[in-house]
Amino acid sequence: MPTIIFDTSGLNELARDPESGVLLAGIRSGFRVRLTETNVNEISATRNAERRELLLRLCQRLVNAGDCIRSSQWILNAMSSRHSADPEGFDWRQVGVGFQALEEEISRRRFLGNDGVADELRTDNKTTHKEFKALLKAARAEVAPLTWDGASTATEVLDLLTVDNSPLWRLAEDIYRYGAGNVAADIRGFVGCCPPVEATLFAVCVGLYQWGARRKKQQSVYGAGALDLLMAAYLPYCDWFITADSGQYAALHLLRERAGLRTEITKYSAWKESILVA
Repeated sequence: MPTIIFDTSGLNELARDPESGVLLAGIRSGFRVRLTETNVNEISATRNAERRELLLRLCQRLVNAGDCIRSSQWILNAMSSRHSADPEGFDWRQVGVGFQALEEEISRRRFLGNDGVADELRTDNKTTHKEFKALLKAARAEVAPLTWDGASTATEVLDLLTVDNSPLWRLAEDIYRYGAGNVAADIRGFVGCCPPVEATLFAVCVGLYQWGARRKKQQSVYGAGALDLLMAAYLPYCDWFITADSGQYAALHLLRERAGLRTEITKYSAWKESILVA
């Protein structure tokens, strides 16, 4: 069966949907669900305890129809480490990214659902977004030689950043070094054979456009937060990615085309309609 991943916004819509019972039946009969560590992180940070419990119960029902996948940062580190150990034999599909311990925690909930844990996660998530946004804004000075003034669209920014010797490849080296402890001789070769890493780099490019290159008067089409953009690492692991966030939908759709991924990125409303029609 095709594998489906929901963004947290999609899970929120499913939880509040009056037809969720029918939709869950359709999911169980037609899809393998893959919950992400990011989903569980964001849901567990929900301030309202009643709402948090509702969402965690939904996760429990969904994980019974699939599995859990680790955080995007963990995936990037694991890919770099495995490639460093055996560049010639590297196959990203052979790197296990399942998270059985999280599946068990969703079922038992010894820690998830705790108000203290929710407060800590909420603070961490806000800090991550703030630091990510500040980093991208600061990067504008470094990439000024690439003449941002000549790039009026996110696609043009991607064109500028994917040339040789651009700051993008220095970022790729940093990602690799963080996970492997060294830098591959052919960093572009590594990125080209590792879709989760490539998709993440393209997501960063979209973030650079959104918070660095975009003129203030231009519409904020790709207004996705840090965690939303970093969900790009999950795209190669599913056939369908469902979101109710317009900014994330636009950003991931752009980088999906750029990375040549086959994943269908769909808005929740369109996905729901297709399920009900089926």
